[in-house]
Parts: sequence; C-alpha cells; structure tokens
Amino acid sequence: MSRYDEVKELAMAWNRAWNSRDPKELAAFFGPDSTYYEPDLNTGPVPGAQGVVASAVNTWKDWPEAEFSTVSLTIEASRVVLEWQSSATHRTGKVVQLEGVDILQWAGDKLVSARVYYDEHSRRKQLAD
Repeated sequence: MSRYDEVKELAMAWNRAWNSRDPKELAAFFGPDSTYYEPDLNTGPVPGAQGVVASAVNTWKDWPEAEFSTVSLTIEASRVVLEWQSSATHRTGKVVQLEGVDILQWAGDKLVSARVYYDEHSRRKQLAD
C-alpha cells in the first residue's frame, strides 16, 4: 500500500471514529506530543488526546446524533485536508447544517496535530433562528 493510500485510510478512519461516538477511539489516533485545536475549546491548541476527548464529549452532548460525511480529501505525504459536512439535531431540537475542515498532520499512523475549523457564525445563526 502506498503512503498516499495509508494516509487516505487514516483520514477515513478518523471520520469513522467521530461517527462512532467513542472518545477512546478518537484519542488513540494521537501521539504523545500531539496537539488538537478547535474553536469551541477556547484555549488554543491543547494536548491531542485530551483535547479531542473534551471536544468529542461536548459535541456529542450538544449534538447526540451528529454524523459527519466527507465532502473531499486533499492528501499529501503526511497531511490531509478533510472537508466535511454535517446535518445534526441540536439538543434543543433545532436542525443545523454545518460545514468544516479538518487539517490532519500525520507521523506514521499517529496524529501530530489536528486542527478543526467550521463556520461558527452560521452555526450560531441557525441555532438562534
């Protein structure tokens, strides 16, 4: 299997892990000195496994049935840009359409960093309507 194929499969496994709702499955992707960033954490980058677990628990609390589907992948030797979308029902009952991008930097089969970006303005507006 080529490195391209390996990194592609890792990115797809990452997306499946989010859809699994298992924080341990997500944490297992991170190496010891890795980082995780997501705007909702309001802290800047945090240690990878700790950060993704905090984010996942918060996501699944607010969006208990959230499912993420892959829109596109841009793959380099050790980096993937995974564009995704989600249509999810918030705990308040409002359905929200969300689009985002995960930038995943790999060393072997472990993440060195994961940076998640999404349209926070759109999400807040949809929840307020």
